[in-house]
Amino acid sequence: AATGQGVRDLLYRAAQLLAELPPEEKQAEVPVFRLPEDENAFEITREGNAWRVRGTRIERAAAMTFWEYDEAVQRFQRLLERLGITQALEQAGVKPGDTVYIGKAELEWLPSPEIGREAGGESRWEE
Repeated sequence: AATGQGVRDLLYRAAQLLAELPPEEKQAEVPVFRLPEDENAFEITREGNAWRVRGTRIERAAAMTFWEYDEAVQRFQRLLERLGITQALEQAGVKPGDTVYIGKAELEWLPSPEIGREAGGESRWEE
């Protein structure tokens, strides 16, 4: 190696042996497993003087709610309670009269009534 004697022959033979190797087998792709998105997850952000609630389930529920029916509004309120959104909004600092956006719904936060009151009771939301 120090004199360089036979290096050219060695390189030629190495290249020849590499050329004779069988073609590489493609490696099977490694599967990547991802956890499914948590539909109950939500995020609360401040947008100027208003609040925005984002989340798959709550936005879908807001889009499907008939806001003109007290029973539908109460059902929506119970969902907010079950998902922890009511408590999270209150901890974030929402105040009565604040605007809360959920999906395309623009709602006004009202003082917290007892959830599950009979129809005709005070509502937490106004659209």
